[in-house]
Amino acid sequence: MFPLSLVTLLLCACSLKLMYQYADWMLIWRIDDYFDLNFQQRTFLEEKIQNQLLWHRRHELPLYSTLLRQLQQKSRDGLTASEIDWAYENIYRLRKNIVQQIATDSAFFLSQLQEGQIRNLESELAELNKSFQARLEQSPEERLQHRANEIFEFMEDWFGPLSADQKRQITHLSRSIPDTLEARYNFRLQRQGEFIALLRSDRGAATIEARLLEWYLDLEAGYPPEYRQFVLEGRKHYKAMIFAIDKLLSPRQRQHFNGKIEGIIEDIASLSDS
Repeated sequence: MFPLSLVTLLLCACSLKLMYQYADWMLIWRIDDYFDLNFQQRTFLEEKIQNQLLWHRRHELPLYSTLLRQLQQKSRDGLTASEIDWAYENIYRLRKNIVQQIATDSAFFLSQLQEGQIRNLESELAELNKSFQARLEQSPEERLQHRANEIFEFMEDWFGPLSADQKRQITHLSRSIPDTLEARYNFRLQRQGEFIALLRSDRGAATIEARLLEWYLDLEAGYPPEYRQFVLEGRKHYKAMIFAIDKLLSPRQRQHFNGKIEGIIEDIASLSDS
């Protein structure tokens, strides 16, 4: 679904104002990579993306601001397990809002694709899959270290420098999470195949929209049973890791985090007023 990547950008952006300034261009550029757009498709998407961004700015950004302010308050003295669950649930709720909002436009666009554009998508997906394949070729030890490094990078962006002891403990916590890369890759291939088959089914926009909503409104419901178990178990481990890492944070690191949140809230206020 073409603007769905906006969710990640919005929830993780270090400069929300900068992201919004270039969001329409970035989305068109990425979609063009996937589908090699013609003039009519580009014109359609430019109009729809502008409308969706306006909707998001007016209706969703205030919800983000409220959520971030609540998170800021809850995190001042450390998070409880129930508060971590609360954060997950609210992020999923915001994601579902976007899925429901863009489903009709996305389905209409996808229903108009030509065979050559579907083949272009297949080629682009195959290129993206190479990064998964390269990771799978690494040893288990290399994959675990790669994951720990990603966590370090995220943590230092949001909380400031980590001590050697914090890095040691975070590495231990991250290694306790099962390596599900192969399962995720296999499901990725399966879902890509289902998506390509849907595009070639010639069943019209309504059928495509229904399937997209089925896939994205309740992600776990559409997973194969074994993969669903992988995901749910992995989520339990990640929640436990977040809870444990939160206990490691110093007052200065909590202050750094609150400052980051405050900056995003200020960006939201500025965007909402513009």
